[in-house]
Amino acid sequence: MVIEGDILIGEFTTVKVSTTTPISVIYQEEANISAEVSVVDDLGSVYPVKYRSSSGYMVDTREASPERLYKLRVRNLRTNKTYESSFQRVCKPGVIDSLSYIPDEKRDRMNIAISMHAGGESYFKWDYVEDWEYHTILQARYIYVPPTVTQYWWGSPVPNGPGEVVQAFVPDNNYYCWSHNESSNIMVFSTENQSDDRFVDLEFYSINRTDRRISYIYHIAVQLQAITKDAYAYWQNVRNNSDYSGSLFAPNPSEVIGNITCLEDPSEIVYGYISAAQRSSNALYILNDRTGFYKERESFDETLLQPRKDEWYDHYLAGYAPYAPPQPLADPDWISRRCVDCRVFGGSPYAKPDYWKY
Repeated sequence: MVIEGDILIGEFTTVKVSTTTPISVIYQEEANISAEVSVVDDLGSVYPVKYRSSSGYMVDTREASPERLYKLRVRNLRTNKTYESSFQRVCKPGVIDSLSYIPDEKRDRMNIAISMHAGGESYFKWDYVEDWEYHTILQARYIYVPPTVTQYWWGSPVPNGPGEVVQAFVPDNNYYCWSHNESSNIMVFSTENQSDDRFVDLEFYSINRTDRRISYIYHIAVQLQAITKDAYAYWQNVRNNSDYSGSLFAPNPSEVIGNITCLEDPSEIVYGYISAAQRSSNALYILNDRTGFYKERESFDETLLQPRKDEWYDHYLAGYAPYAPPQPLADPDWISRRCVDCRVFGGSPYAKPDYWKY
């Protein structure tokens, strides 16, 4: 059993419950399970699940007091077993003063740095969400609409006609795209040996200068929370075991013991550590128009082709797309799809975040 999700005061608490196949202490998720999930404080107040999303069970702890102690309670509806974390104090939020970017010309990477006040706490965990907008090197005025395929000849598709080349404008011409990513690594740090309560330009993340994420407009949002010394030790242990996994000469991984117990069977191993905290956040845009730091990592074949209409579908399958006709009545030129279709690089022209400033 794996139970993930810290109790977050002042916002929704997201809890994910799954079964696992343990490989030493590096667990692999098998399937989410149906459960009853709630947060309980030391006065007996219960905060139930508000709704369930693709991220997990959403518990409404927006109005929960930071002065109380909290624990998580999960009941597996299949086994009828109940799991509880130990009561946790709400750690004070560190204060993110600012985020900044620092170009590193020597190492060809863009470093992201945080300036913060620790707020009296000594152990921290953070995560981030990043979105980026990029565009192709050429902007097409036309797109290809492939024909339907209703028959096959010896396993090969036979199209119903050549398809169509139609005029298109932003966003339908696939010039601008947006992509999204969320941190997956375990990121914790300690200020225990620091005499100063404040950090300035602490570099925590870097992006290669040839990475398409910083080719046009990049946005990163960082969320920081303080954790207890025990939680820090747990996550350090998990991270160390993760780093060593798969190495022939790695030390034997240590058992990762969290703070969650099965009430019916205390000997059952449960993976996860539940903390209670208030989070602070900050965000940063990086515009390549201002930094000029991005360097294109690949050359593009800009050779123009002029296939016959009955060759359109074959060129489409070979990775080409219409670019622009030399004359309004002429057949369109075709070019490598990488030059004119941003979806090739994994994004979508319809994934622009609601908060996007530019």
